[in-house]
Amino acid sequence: MRSPFELLLSAGLLVGVQLLNAQSLSQPSANARVSSDTKQPSDVGRSPSVPPVALVHQQRAKYPSEARHAKVAGPVVLDVLIARNGDVQDVRVVSGDALLVPAAVDAVRKWTYQTYILSDQTLAVRTEVTLNFALDGKVSTLESPRSLQKVEDGGFPAPAERTVPQYTGEVFRVGREGVTAPRVLYSPEPRYSEEARREKLRGPVILTMVVTPAGQTSNIKVSKGLRQDIDSQVVAAVSQWQFNPATKNGKPVAVLISVQVDFQP
Repeated sequence: MRSPFELLLSAGLLVGVQLLNAQSLSQPSANARVSSDTKQPSDVGRSPSVPPVALVHQQRAKYPSEARHAKVAGPVVLDVLIARNGDVQDVRVVSGDALLVPAAVDAVRKWTYQTYILSDQTLAVRTEVTLNFALDGKVSTLESPRSLQKVEDGGFPAPAERTVPQYTGEVFRVGREGVTAPRVLYSPEPRYSEEARREKLRGPVILTMVVTPAGQTSNIKVSKGLRQDIDSQVVAAVSQWQFNPATKNGKPVAVLISVQVDFQP
């Protein structure tokens, strides 16, 4: 299922996320930005001699009308996972304005590449793609072979849990005293073990957490778990989420929310 924020779908796994205890989420504000730091696997190579991965079909990104109206421009940087058959298997956002990110991701998901062969091996690879949105309506792309990386396990690595100090400031409730709901900008999916998929476990993992005035998650607690290994992967993923923070009288504030992640292999 898709919530007001998009969770990626992995093969054989549907992760539905429902933001509880909050109002329906609208589009992020024009000055919101998305940023993510992820650990990288071993490189195929970083020298200029590394063969680039060649595009076969490139869907042009459409400049969002809302972004043009707000005069929002700039680069969107994406981490792109290319399957062995050349299809774009997955896309993760590295950075970019929240008004530009959806258009960039939607376009790149439709790209296709030549199969990548290195030392007589057909590889799944990752590459970094930058789409630069200019105010004149043009969208240019930049892809560097220096960023090309071999994918050992056929997918993105599981996100590492981000270490964040416990938030100790004042925490509000959405809808009270004029407090608005936070808006999700970046929400990497949990990565579950093959064992969990084979066992066909089903059910929700419910978390409570604080979304800080900086838009980060903190004080994450499992209020209803499924199994320890699954719970820990959900917490690791949610610790990476980034929000456009809740506001009170136009100023960012911390809020306490609940999130439900449904595991359905």
